Amino acid sequence: MAEALAVIGLVSAIVQFVDFGSRALNQLHKLQDEVSNGPQVYQDIRTRLPLMLDLVKKIRLQIEAGEVDETSQAVMLPVLRSCLSQVQHLEELFVKALPRSADSSWSRGKRAFIGVIKESEVEKIDQVLKTNFDLLVHSGMYHSMARIEKQDTGGLHQQMVNVVISSPPAYTPGPAEYDYKPRSDSVWSQLPSAPVFMVPFQRDPKFLERQSIMENIRSKFEKSRRLALAGLGGVGKSQIAIEYCYRFREEHPDAHVFWIYAGSPVRFEQGYQEIARRLALPGWDSHKVDILELVHEWLSDERNGEWLMIVDNADDATVFFGNKLSNNAQDRKNSKPLVRYLPQSSTGYIIFTTRDKRAGERLSGREKPIEILPMNAADSLDLLRGRIPEDEWSDDDAIKLVEELAYLPLAITQAAAFISENCLTVSEYLELLATGEEDLKDLLSEDLEDLRRDLDTENSVIRTWKLSFDQISREKARAAQILSLMAVLDHHRAPRMLLRKEGETEVGFRTALGALQAFSLISAEKDKDAAVRMHRLVALSTKKWLELTGMLRHWQAEALRVLSVKFPGRDSYLYENWPVLEALTPHAQLVFSYTFSTAADLLECAKLLDFAALYDLTNGKYGEAYEKCLKSLDIRENLLPADHPLTLDSAQTLGETLLHLGELASARSMLQKAVAGREKSLGDLHPDTLESVSDLTITLLELNELAAAEENALRALKGREEVLGEDHPDTFVSLNILSMLRQCQGDLDSAKETCEKVLHWRTTSLGPENPHTIMTLNNLAVLQYRQGEHDLAKQTLKTVLAGEERFLGAEEGYDIQVSLSNLARIYSDQGELDEAEAAYRRALKMQEKLLGPTHPATLQTVKNLADVLVQKGELDEIERMKRWAHGEESKSGVEGVGALSMAGLLFD
Repeated sequence: MAEALAVIGLVSAIVQFVDFGSRALNQLHKLQDEVSNGPQVYQDIRTRLPLMLDLVKKIRLQIEAGEVDETSQAVMLPVLRSCLSQVQHLEELFVKALPRSADSSWSRGKRAFIGVIKESEVEKIDQVLKTNFDLLVHSGMYHSMARIEKQDTGGLHQQMVNVVISSPPAYTPGPAEYDYKPRSDSVWSQLPSAPVFMVPFQRDPKFLERQSIMENIRSKFEKSRRLALAGLGGVGKSQIAIEYCYRFREEHPDAHVFWIYAGSPVRFEQGYQEIARRLALPGWDSHKVDILELVHEWLSDERNGEWLMIVDNADDATVFFGNKLSNNAQDRKNSKPLVRYLPQSSTGYIIFTTRDKRAGERLSGREKPIEILPMNAADSLDLLRGRIPEDEWSDDDAIKLVEELAYLPLAITQAAAFISENCLTVSEYLELLATGEEDLKDLLSEDLEDLRRDLDTENSVIRTWKLSFDQISREKARAAQILSLMAVLDHHRAPRMLLRKEGETEVGFRTALGALQAFSLISAEKDKDAAVRMHRLVALSTKKWLELTGMLRHWQAEALRVLSVKFPGRDSYLYENWPVLEALTPHAQLVFSYTFSTAADLLECAKLLDFAALYDLTNGKYGEAYEKCLKSLDIRENLLPADHPLTLDSAQTLGETLLHLGELASARSMLQKAVAGREKSLGDLHPDTLESVSDLTITLLELNELAAAEENALRALKGREEVLGEDHPDTFVSLNILSMLRQCQGDLDSAKETCEKVLHWRTTSLGPENPHTIMTLNNLAVLQYRQGEHDLAKQTLKTVLAGEERFLGAEEGYDIQVSLSNLARIYSDQGELDEAEAAYRRALKMQEKLLGPTHPATLQTVKNLADVLVQKGELDEIERMKRWAHGEESKSGVEGVGALSMAGLLFD
């Protein structure tokens, strides 16, 4: 019964000791604020008392957990009562010494002097507390050993009783220091004997080392004591740091390893607080002690041995380089930026992990960060394999999955967690991804717990990205705008001309791009005209965030506006504009997939559709051009009057497309509509009106309506000479059409004279390699052939084909198949049947792809090839060709081959 009461008394003594000890400690802090030079003994008590409070709190927890037997508790009771008595007396002394707020300065000084007079009493209290503290510490160690070795406790009991009863030995204080400053001498004597390992994560037994990163870290540490690991959120920076910590401990068993989370000033200071606690630094639990300075001084002291510190998630440079301190530091005098508390020591190493390469470079002393990139395919597969049951593994599915997730470690581990939690196979997860971009964005939003990531760190891919986006928005709003625009464009390759605002300075634009590059959200080459690329998962995450914030439609409309401004418009046929158009086309295709609802956006979309269709025509993509023309015309007819210039623009482009598709009657009708409308709204001599007249002329030539064609050809030529001048490119378009007309009329001499005039001008003005020059050369070859100069025509056509292949590619373009057909005809006439067959087959292959199997030009080539095969005697092949031609003709319902196509002439 007595032992049970002793237990109750011990717990009560602990509670009272914590209460009085905390109050005494608080009074000590107040006293130190008032005295400029306090006794050293006060300093010692301030160091020791927090440790004693922490110790007795732990003893109570052990008691409540049943880990301390009742006999041992009974022995501890007199020690705790002695401690309680001492702190009660201490508090009384401090209360007397403290000045009251109403006291005069003389009275305040006098009361402080009284506090010094009582120094001897404080020394006695301190000595008893020190002895009791040692006993409690040894008692705790003894009980831990006793549970194992079953040793007798009598000797220790007697020692504790004797110490409590006997008078304390004399105590000699150190030098007086009233304003506390951390010291690097005997004050550290209470430090733990074992090295501190403060890494809050278990080691990953399946860690995948990538691209010799560990060797890179070691190499950098040979030259510098600081380095940064920089890369996209979720790329694996922290995981690499965790693994390095464990390897460092193996190589340096006596060294300390610390982990600081630097996502905010509060978390940074909490990390330093934990270091101080783990090292048992004096004053670690005092709110009046500058913990940052305390830890900084200890780490800077080379006598404390080797250490490694990880500063994780050091993404926000203002946390370190601004006065962005937590509330815990509000009382700190002359607050300094946190970077000042990062130690410089020849025995210490610091690794920063950061999304911001710029912050990493500043923190590591202008050392270039080690850039952590997404994994390669092999490592990604290994990462996935280690987290998915072997019986659910499929090489093919796994390869598709890691590719779909862009080899990003966080995305792969989250996918594996989702697969595991939902009992899916990799194949089933792929099916979810394949259902659409929205499903992929939802899957990337899943926040599945990861024990190897800090609790304050987002685990979903999209939320991880958002941390970077939020920081960029705060620091560089222009960079956030560029990122938002890129997300709704083709992220693979965005031209800078699309991203840069009108009137924006080069410096402003470059620094905005630099901010995005620093966070690894984009990659861009140094050339100022180089395209900018964005990680696929970054694009998806950005779109998801824009959607959640209601800004997606805004940026889709902005992308539409930017593209319609940058597209060369109705000059898309000009060769010099092709590189720009080639760069812009993938972005336009993506924008066309968006849904627009306002009249302004729809009209902007119609404009871009019209421009894109014109570029499709130059590339022989007639089917795609046709679809765009129909959409453009439909929008404008619904929102604008029928005779509005924009509506007529769409009608004009549709007429040109129908002409290329060989739908000649429809083309004539649409172009006549465009001519009439433009005459009414723009006038007879307006360049747009003359453009419609010119295209109508070509259509009439194809229809072999030569009289009407001549009337319109001369009208267009005369009007252009009058309005644009004799040396304008459009004037030479009309001259080229007149040359073709004269050929169709049989006036070869006049046709040749005009053709050579056009060829000379285009060669000298546009250059011999320009597509329009080469097209004119094709028409000259046809003239040479008609005049019986077959060898000369053949040689000219070979030159034409070589030029067309250079700028169109070996298997692309309407012009190539026309020139091939012309060359095949010459081969056939000269009896070179093998060469003729090869040329026709190549042309046929291109026509099937470009025009389709039922197009009149395709069917005409089939017939021409059949004629060559007849001459070669290949009967089986002849029958197949005839069946193809007759069968396709009977179901196509299209008109016959146009006169120009039959003649092998290229228009414009």
